[in-house]
Amino acid sequence: MKREYFGFDAIMYKSWHELVSKYAPTEVWSKMFNTLITNYNSEGRYYHNFRHIRRMLDSLELYKHIISDYDTVRFAIWYHDIIYLTNKRNNEEESAIVAAKELAKTYFSTNKTEKVCSMIRQTKYNHDSEPTDFDTSLFLDIDLQSLGSEPNVYKINTQNIRKEYSAIPNKIFNSKRLIILRSFLNKSQIFFTNVFKQKLEQQARSNILDEIAELCESVDN
Repeated sequence: MKREYFGFDAIMYKSWHELVSKYAPTEVWSKMFNTLITNYNSEGRYYHNFRHIRRMLDSLELYKHIISDYDTVRFAIWYHDIIYLTNKRNNEEESAIVAAKELAKTYFSTNKTEKVCSMIRQTKYNHDSEPTDFDTSLFLDIDLQSLGSEPNVYKINTQNIRKEYSAIPNKIFNSKRLIILRSFLNKSQIFFTNVFKQKLEQQARSNILDEIAELCESVDN
């Protein structure tokens, strides 16, 4: 097992063990973890890998005192990008299906598993709907927090996302990327919780505007 590949390390292993060992015996959760390793370490994952999961888990730790169901949110983080195929448009649904199958092997309740799957499906970011509970809102904000990164970090992240779509010509990728970015700007607020809005909203909008300017220049040329 490559414990540092794409951001996986002993701290992440400890985090996974602490979470899932409450709900499954060793022989079950170790196989579940192998499934996570296989998927998140698959070829071509430059952004949607264990580094992304680690950043989310680290952020979640800061807010666990205001979360209703900490373990449900943690499972949602671990599984929300387990399926990520750049030539597919249903990764969120497929990730939710895998999460349901994997958690069915444990003692984690059916109701909480359904909540995990619902949270994962909402990472499709359908801008016609918004989460109705705080845990989901916080989970989504943590997933989107890279939008509000420092400009140099934001640029690295966008470069890594572009690498994941390297098979797509620039003109097509840039046009589709512009649609996504503008959809965020068209929202009254990018982040769902006040804490993330106050912390990252302004920087996120600045980053997105800068990227849009660069993409528009590329499209024009």
